[in-house]
Amino acid sequence: YSAPKSGGDGPRGLADVEGERALLPYALAPETFYDSLEYHLGLPRLYLLRGRIGPVPDNAFAGVPSLPAMVYGWSLALNAGGTAAHLLNLLWLLAGGAAVAGLGRRLGSPATGGLAAALLADSPCVASAANMTGVELAWALFQTTALAVLLGAAGERAKAGPWLAAGFLIGGAMATKNLAWGLPAAALAGAWAAGGRPPLRCAAWAAAGAAAVLAPW
Repeated sequence: YSAPKSGGDGPRGLADVEGERALLPYALAPETFYDSLEYHLGLPRLYLLRGRIGPVPDNAFAGVPSLPAMVYGWSLALNAGGTAAHLLNLLWLLAGGAAVAGLGRRLGSPATGGLAAALLADSPCVASAANMTGVELAWALFQTTALAVLLGAAGERAKAGPWLAAGFLIGGAMATKNLAWGLPAAALAGAWAAGGRPPLRCAAWAAAGAAAVLAPW
Protein backbone atom coordinates (compact mmCIF):
# COMPACT_ATOMS: atom_id res chain seq x y z
CA TYR A 1 0.00 0.00 0.00
CA SER A 2 1.18 3.56 -0.63
CA ALA A 3 0.31 7.05 0.47
CA PRO A 4 -2.04 8.91 -1.89
CA LYS A 5 -0.20 11.30 -4.18
CA SER A 6 -2.68 14.17 -3.87
CA GLY A 7 -1.71 17.27 -1.96
CA GLY A 8 -2.87 18.37 1.46
CA ASP A 9 -2.47 16.85 4.88
CA GLY A 10 -5.78 14.96 4.94
CA PRO A 11 -5.13 12.39 2.18
CA ARG A 12 -1.64 11.69 3.47
CA GLY A 13 -3.01 11.22 6.99
CA LEU A 14 -5.20 8.39 5.69
CA ALA A 15 -2.15 6.29 4.85
CA ASP A 16 -1.71 4.98 8.37
CA VAL A 17 -5.38 4.01 8.59
CA GLU A 18 -5.24 2.31 5.20
CA GLY A 19 -2.15 0.46 6.34
CA GLU A 20 -4.00 -0.78 9.41
CA ARG A 21 -6.81 -2.06 7.22
CA ALA A 22 -4.38 -3.88 4.92
CA LEU A 23 -2.68 -5.53 7.90
CA LEU A 24 -5.90 -6.52 9.69
CA PRO A 25 -6.19 -9.98 8.04
CA TYR A 26 -2.70 -10.84 9.31
CA ALA A 27 -3.71 -9.78 12.82
CA LEU A 28 -6.64 -12.18 12.75
CA ALA A 29 -4.46 -15.09 11.61
CA PRO A 30 -2.69 -17.39 14.12
CA GLU A 31 0.69 -16.13 15.30
CA THR A 32 3.66 -17.83 13.59
CA PHE A 33 6.62 -15.57 14.45
CA TYR A 34 9.24 -17.32 16.58
CA ASP A 35 9.94 -14.40 18.94
CA SER A 36 6.23 -13.97 19.63
CA LEU A 37 5.64 -17.65 20.33
CA GLU A 38 8.82 -18.05 22.36
CA TYR A 39 8.64 -15.04 24.67
CA HIS A 40 6.48 -12.04 23.66
CA LEU A 41 3.38 -14.21 24.05
CA GLY A 42 4.89 -17.45 25.33
CA LEU A 43 6.20 -16.03 28.59
CA PRO A 44 3.06 -14.11 29.67
CA ARG A 45 0.98 -17.17 28.72
CA LEU A 46 3.20 -19.28 30.98
CA TYR A 47 2.91 -16.75 33.81
CA LEU A 48 -0.88 -16.88 33.49
CA LEU A 49 -0.82 -20.68 33.72
CA ARG A 50 1.43 -20.50 36.78
CA GLY A 51 -0.50 -17.67 38.38
CA ARG A 52 2.69 -15.69 39.00
CA ILE A 53 5.76 -14.17 37.33
CA GLY A 54 8.80 -16.29 38.04
CA PRO A 55 12.08 -17.60 36.60
CA VAL A 56 12.08 -19.75 33.46
CA PRO A 57 15.62 -21.17 33.40
CA ASP A 58 15.21 -22.99 30.08
CA ASN A 59 14.20 -19.80 28.21
CA ALA A 60 17.12 -17.53 27.38
CA PHE A 61 14.77 -14.57 26.84
CA ALA A 62 13.03 -14.74 30.22
CA GLY A 63 15.48 -12.63 32.20
CA VAL A 64 13.54 -9.36 32.05
CA PRO A 65 9.99 -9.57 30.63
CA SER A 66 9.20 -6.44 28.65
CA LEU A 67 6.42 -3.97 29.42
CA PRO A 68 4.46 -4.76 26.20
CA ALA A 69 4.70 -8.50 26.95
CA MET A 70 3.11 -7.88 30.33
CA VAL A 71 0.36 -5.87 28.63
CA TYR A 72 -0.11 -8.74 26.20
CA GLY A 73 -0.60 -10.93 29.27
CA TRP A 74 -3.81 -9.05 30.08
CA SER A 75 -5.05 -9.60 26.53
CA LEU A 76 -4.17 -13.29 26.73
CA ALA A 77 -6.34 -13.57 29.83
CA LEU A 78 -9.23 -12.45 27.61
CA ASN A 79 -8.23 -14.31 24.46
CA ALA A 80 -5.78 -17.20 24.92
CA GLY A 81 -5.28 -17.61 21.19
CA GLY A 82 -3.37 -14.32 20.90
CA THR A 83 -5.69 -12.52 18.46
CA ALA A 84 -6.41 -9.76 20.99
CA ALA A 85 -2.67 -9.33 21.57
CA HIS A 86 -2.05 -9.05 17.83
CA LEU A 87 -4.78 -6.44 17.49
CA LEU A 88 -3.19 -4.54 20.38
CA ASN A 89 0.06 -4.58 18.43
CA LEU A 90 -1.80 -2.91 15.54
CA LEU A 91 -3.05 -0.27 17.98
CA TRP A 92 0.59 0.48 18.87
CA LEU A 93 1.07 1.21 15.15
CA LEU A 94 -1.99 3.45 14.86
CA ALA A 95 -1.01 5.41 17.97
CA GLY A 96 2.59 5.58 16.78
CA GLY A 97 1.46 7.04 13.46
CA ALA A 98 -0.45 9.74 15.31
CA ALA A 99 2.63 10.43 17.46
CA VAL A 100 4.87 10.73 14.40
CA ALA A 101 2.35 13.06 12.75
CA GLY A 102 2.23 15.21 15.87
CA LEU A 103 6.01 15.37 16.12
CA GLY A 104 6.21 16.32 12.44
CA ARG A 105 3.72 19.11 13.01
CA ARG A 106 5.72 20.38 15.98
CA LEU A 107 9.03 20.35 14.11
CA GLY A 108 7.70 21.48 10.72
CA SER A 109 4.13 22.06 9.57
CA PRO A 110 0.79 20.22 9.25
CA ALA A 111 1.91 18.92 5.85
CA THR A 112 5.14 17.65 7.41
CA GLY A 113 3.17 15.71 10.00
CA GLY A 114 1.00 14.05 7.36
CA LEU A 115 4.00 13.17 5.22
CA ALA A 116 5.82 11.68 8.23
CA ALA A 117 2.81 9.46 9.04
CA ALA A 118 2.59 8.36 5.40
CA LEU A 119 6.28 7.45 5.29
CA LEU A 120 5.85 5.47 8.49
CA ALA A 121 2.91 3.56 7.02
CA ASP A 122 4.87 2.84 3.83
CA SER A 123 7.97 1.56 5.64
CA PRO A 124 8.55 -2.18 5.03
CA CYS A 125 10.07 -2.70 8.47
CA VAL A 126 6.96 -1.21 10.09
CA ALA A 127 4.69 -3.48 8.07
CA SER A 128 6.85 -6.42 9.10
CA ALA A 129 6.63 -5.45 12.78
CA ALA A 130 2.85 -5.13 12.47
CA ASN A 131 2.56 -8.66 11.11
CA MET A 132 3.85 -10.16 14.34
CA THR A 133 3.16 -9.56 18.01
CA GLY A 134 6.33 -7.88 19.24
CA VAL A 135 7.65 -4.88 21.13
CA GLU A 136 9.08 -2.68 18.38
CA LEU A 137 5.92 -0.69 17.65
CA ALA A 138 5.30 -0.05 21.35
CA TRP A 139 8.93 1.02 21.74
CA ALA A 140 8.57 3.44 18.80
CA LEU A 141 5.34 4.83 20.25
CA PHE A 142 6.79 5.49 23.71
CA GLN A 143 10.00 6.94 22.31
CA THR A 144 8.35 9.24 19.76
CA THR A 145 5.74 10.49 22.22
CA ALA A 146 8.41 11.08 24.87
CA LEU A 147 10.40 13.24 22.46
CA ALA A 148 7.31 15.22 21.42
CA VAL A 149 6.29 15.84 25.04
CA LEU A 150 9.83 16.77 26.01
CA LEU A 151 10.15 19.29 23.20
CA GLY A 152 6.92 20.87 24.43
CA ALA A 153 8.13 20.77 28.03
CA ALA A 154 11.26 22.70 27.07
CA GLY A 155 9.10 25.83 26.92
CA GLU A 156 7.31 25.03 30.21
CA ARG A 157 10.20 25.14 32.63
CA ALA A 158 8.14 26.11 35.65
CA LYS A 159 5.69 23.20 35.31
CA ALA A 160 6.47 19.72 36.60
CA GLY A 161 3.65 17.95 34.72
CA PRO A 162 5.11 17.88 31.19
CA TRP A 163 8.53 16.81 32.46
CA LEU A 164 7.02 14.03 34.58
CA ALA A 165 4.92 12.85 31.61
CA ALA A 166 8.02 12.77 29.42
CA GLY A 167 9.78 10.80 32.14
CA PHE A 168 6.95 8.25 32.32
CA LEU A 169 7.19 7.72 28.56
CA ILE A 170 10.98 7.44 28.64
CA GLY A 171 10.68 4.84 31.39
CA GLY A 172 8.08 3.00 29.32
CA ALA A 173 10.44 2.89 26.34
CA MET A 174 13.32 1.68 28.51
CA ALA A 175 11.11 -1.04 30.00
CA THR A 176 10.16 -2.13 26.49
CA LYS A 177 13.56 -2.77 24.91
CA ASN A 178 17.13 -2.48 26.15
CA LEU A 179 18.09 -0.59 22.99
CA ALA A 180 16.06 2.34 24.37
CA TRP A 181 18.44 2.84 27.28
CA GLY A 182 20.21 5.55 25.32
CA LEU A 183 16.97 7.55 25.13
CA PRO A 184 17.52 9.70 28.27
CA ALA A 185 20.69 11.21 26.81
CA ALA A 186 19.04 11.76 23.40
CA ALA A 187 15.94 13.27 25.03
CA LEU A 188 18.04 15.64 27.14
CA ALA A 189 19.97 16.72 24.04
CA GLY A 190 16.68 17.35 22.20
CA ALA A 191 15.27 19.43 25.05
CA TRP A 192 18.53 21.38 25.26
CA ALA A 193 18.46 22.11 21.52
CA ALA A 194 14.79 23.17 21.67
CA GLY A 195 14.87 25.47 24.68
CA GLY A 196 18.39 25.80 25.98
CA ARG A 197 19.88 23.99 28.94
CA PRO A 198 16.99 22.66 31.07
CA PRO A 199 17.04 23.49 34.79
CA LEU A 200 18.25 20.74 37.08
CA ARG A 201 14.81 20.43 38.72
CA CYS A 202 13.20 19.74 35.32
CA ALA A 203 15.70 16.98 34.57
CA ALA A 204 15.04 15.61 38.06
CA TRP A 205 11.27 15.50 37.43
CA ALA A 206 11.82 13.60 34.17
CA ALA A 207 14.27 11.23 35.87
CA ALA A 208 11.78 10.59 38.68
CA GLY A 209 9.02 9.78 36.19
CA ALA A 210 11.27 7.40 34.26
CA ALA A 211 12.46 5.71 37.45
CA ALA A 212 8.88 5.21 38.67
CA VAL A 213 7.95 3.26 35.52
CA LEU A 214 11.27 1.45 35.21
CA ALA A 215 11.53 0.42 38.88
CA PRO A 216 9.90 -3.04 38.49
CA TRP A 217 12.44 -3.89 35.81
